[in-house]
Amino acid sequence: MDLENSNLEENPVKSESKTTNVVPNAARKYTSLDIPEMRSWSQKQFDDLYLTLEPGEVPDGPFSGAVVMPKGKDQSLVLRKLDHLGFRHLAETLWKGKHFFKDEMALRNRVSLFGQRRMFPAKLYVGESYFDSSKPAVIIDYSKFDEVQNYNRYLDFLLGSSLLNVRDEIRKINDDFYLGRAYLGQTFCLNFILFKPESLH
Repeated sequence: MDLENSNLEENPVKSESKTTNVVPNAARKYTSLDIPEMRSWSQKQFDDLYLTLEPGEVPDGPFSGAVVMPKGKDQSLVLRKLDHLGFRHLAETLWKGKHFFKDEMALRNRVSLFGQRRMFPAKLYVGESYFDSSKPAVIIDYSKFDEVQNYNRYLDFLLGSSLLNVRDEIRKINDDFYLGRAYLGQTFCLNFILFKPESLH
């Protein structure tokens, strides 16, 4: 399968809802329709839900994405600094999700830049979670970007170990619905949600 950049159809995320004190429940069937509610969660609520989840199977195909970052005093120090630099707005504007290539155990991010494109490749594997070592997670490893076919050496290195050193991990919430955690090195940065585009319709 050809993993090089290509234009993609945009799948917008529904707008944010008002604050709620929802308590994550592993038995609840969360879906993409819950994303507005989840945007109001504290970091502890995301952490508590993540601890209940299993890695599930490695996803396949295109997934839409939503950045879900707590605000104010509940942010990590790294996130507060990034937010001050406008990172939240940049992430929500440019990042549209991820495209998984399960057969190759590889991934590219769906980025809105002069049209929507697949950029910033990574390798996939099931491995130890930085947050919860008692159970594995699906690891998205950008340090191995140059092992993905058709990588762009002038752009794709930005998330690799020589610069930002990004590493994502995800666990399955429900069918085609995943909670992710992004790290710079081993420092937690932000939460994100992945869901199939058709689940919004």
